[in-house]
Amino acid sequence: MRRAQRCRAVKKTRRVLPGGKTVYHFRKKKTAKHTCPCGAKLNRPAMRIIKLRKLPKVQRRSNRALPNLCPTCARETLRKQARSV
Repeated sequence: MRRAQRCRAVKKTRRVLPGGKTVYHFRKKKTAKHTCPCGAKLNRPAMRIIKLRKLPKVQRRSNRALPNLCPTCARETLRKQARSV
């Protein structure tokens, strides 16, 4: 087994071939959906970072203030910032 395949980022499945030889098949784990700290899912593609970098910036994240928060949390945060000034 190669060193790169010994990490936990790779899922390993053990297969027995018809001749009796045991081999391992490797595949990447699925990525989780992006979430807001409150637990709401964000409208972003869930894919590996290498594939995500190849997308245009418009598709990688939402084009508004505080894109890492859901719209509800972003609205509350902006209200708090406006009231504290």
